Amino acid sequence: MFGNGINRCFNAKSWSAIIAEISASTSLRLNNRFLNILSFDCQQIETNKISKKNLLSKVREDTKLSKEDLERCKNFYKNFTDLGCDCYLTTNYGYEIESSLGDFDETKIEEYCTNKRETVSSLKRANVVNGHKVYHIHGEHCFEDSICIGLQHYINNISHIDRRMQEAYGLLDEPEIRSTLRSALSHTWVKHMLFSNVHFVGFGLDQSEIDLWWLFALRASWISQGLLKENKIVYHYSEPKPCNALLKDYLNKMYVEVDETIVDAKDPDGYKKAYLKIANKIKKALDKE
Repeated sequence: MFGNGINRCFNAKSWSAIIAEISASTSLRLNNRFLNILSFDCQQIETNKISKKNLLSKVREDTKLSKEDLERCKNFYKNFTDLGCDCYLTTNYGYEIESSLGDFDETKIEEYCTNKRETVSSLKRANVVNGHKVYHIHGEHCFEDSICIGLQHYINNISHIDRRMQEAYGLLDEPEIRSTLRSALSHTWVKHMLFSNVHFVGFGLDQSEIDLWWLFALRASWISQGLLKENKIVYHYSEPKPCNALLKDYLNKMYVEVDETIVDAKDPDGYKKAYLKIANKIKKALDKE
């Protein structure tokens, strides 16, 4: 699972910089911490200065990489995509992962997309490149309406997941829960969160990631009740300062392992070196599976 933080390895725009640009160009007082859960909804109600469609177009424009950045990004992602995983999840909207997996042309997205009818939610839609699936769980450029910005969109995504699980809820006290969930979540990215080993790279995991926290909590509840076997989820923290103790405690309680790779803030290539260390850690973990 890839987040926006990995962009710091090749000087592409950080999420904070993107938010600052959107704020300046739209007159919305967007906040880095709350953009995805509340700021857009509140500001749209208060001012009605910008439509959701216009904002989505702005986000799409500001998150697109230049050809030079895309090439550097693609080469760096290969450190991860060459590890041999068959599926990749990302909260990013662009196609850096697909480009690192082989020849990919986003102008021909329909040739790669597994579900063209899912244009607003992003539960089942994936792009397949050389046999590898890439799920954009918070939306993607070529399906502009799928890009998650406001609280309503995040809740809508959670409701889509919840509806898929409804048929399993009635079997919570029966051993068939695992097979029922597998069936209900077939062809969705959520199935991998519950049944595959997942490594989180490039995430801050603040409160704006409400769909992920909801899923962490639901998974942990089922594991603690013995209704679900524990898969391995590893959060690879990579910052100059140690991981917040409270965040680490919450994640551990939710059966998420925290692995810390401290970034050397004085080194211009500090983040790049940290992520290369993480790629090596993931390789060792995959070799043991």
